[in-house]
Amino acid sequence: MKIAFVLLFAFIAACSASHSPPRHPRCRGFLCQYRRRAPVCSAFKGCNAHNVGALFRYSDYYPNYWVQCSNTGPVCRSCPDYQIYNEKNSACVRAARSYLRYPPYCPPTFCHGLTDRLYPFNDYYYPRYFVQCSNGTPYLKACPATTVFSYSEQVCIHRFSYHPW
Repeated sequence: MKIAFVLLFAFIAACSASHSPPRHPRCRGFLCQYRRRAPVCSAFKGCNAHNVGALFRYSDYYPNYWVQCSNTGPVCRSCPDYQIYNEKNSACVRAARSYLRYPPYCPPTFCHGLTDRLYPFNDYYYPRYFVQCSNGTPYLKACPATTVFSYSEQVCIHRFSYHPW
């Protein structure tokens, strides 16, 4: 009887440790204040009757997460593995699909007033690019294909495993 109890206990422990339920990302309440149903938002009114149902990418640096404004506030969602959220199509698409042929333009004044370090290149279409400032001169660099630049870590990180919250 004791052996059966020990085996049952071990089985339950192994099953519960092998798979934990997925965690849903916490959504910051201010997210929907910047979006409405229109592609370009000019008002900062929060999730309300004017923008319920609005869909948008959480961040250019976390392209696999998207947000839907609801009556109760923003709801964060994630795309399946190796897919990113495409705002133009309001859908998750394969990450390998690229619409851009040329590297982005980095203005020579980008580093004026900045210390020597790495900075994200904040452009919706180029989330994997970053700028290295050295003595006031910007050097545009790119992370490998499935990574994005993390300003806090100062390295390229895998975009599907890092969570902003």
